[in-house]
Amino acid sequence: HGEIEQSYSTGLNGASFIREYELRSLDPAAFETAATTTVPYLQEFRFDDAIFGEGITVLGDKLYALTYKAQQILVLSRDGLELLGKFPFVTTTTEGWGLTTDGEFLIASDGSAQIQFFDPRDDFALHHSITVHQDGMPVTNVNELEFVEGEILANVWFQNHILRINVTSGDVLEQIDLAWLPSLVSNLHSESMLSSRWKKEAVMNGIAYDPISRHVFLTGKLWDSMFELEFSYLDAHRQPIGK
Repeated sequence: HGEIEQSYSTGLNGASFIREYELRSLDPAAFETAATTTVPYLQEFRFDDAIFGEGITVLGDKLYALTYKAQQILVLSRDGLELLGKFPFVTTTTEGWGLTTDGEFLIASDGSAQIQFFDPRDDFALHHSITVHQDGMPVTNVNELEFVEGEILANVWFQNHILRINVTSGDVLEQIDLAWLPSLVSNLHSESMLSSRWKKEAVMNGIAYDPISRHVFLTGKLWDSMFELEFSYLDAHRQPIGK
């Protein structure tokens, strides 16, 4: 739409929803002083209580939402977030984790080393897949995905780094260390979180990319913060405009 907007999804049965925020209109202090539910948002979609929502992506005028174990993909209108349909969507492990798009295919992870490319024009049929490898070994627990300038950025469950993945071969091009980032998330160090059974689940899990600023937005499961980062490798890829 030309504005810097961000769709944000949450998981868990009975607590899954998608919300869209216009980031540049928000006071950062609002996220620091208020609960997520009080921060103003543009639109919202709530999943049925039986559905655990996972990764989302926008392709054309539709938003696609993956489900964890329901073996479905939900198709929503980009404007209004109205449910247009539910379709079978079965991955290698039968689970849905991360979702992104290269502008043609829906690209999904399922907790294995496989990244799978589904064709939304062909009833979400599997078109092809790649296996993520690092130093000759498959990388399992590939989680959230984001397609960025011809490559895939990926979280790995329980790891504080992001992988740059070759979209054709599955080879890991770079491991970006972000071990310092969780220390900046205030609620991870609260007494309630430290004593919570959910603490081990509060891992890095969320990547988005703004092609205008070329910045990457990162967050995590149960985090009360989102971070805007500039990756140096994207500057190295920058192409001159004009002469």
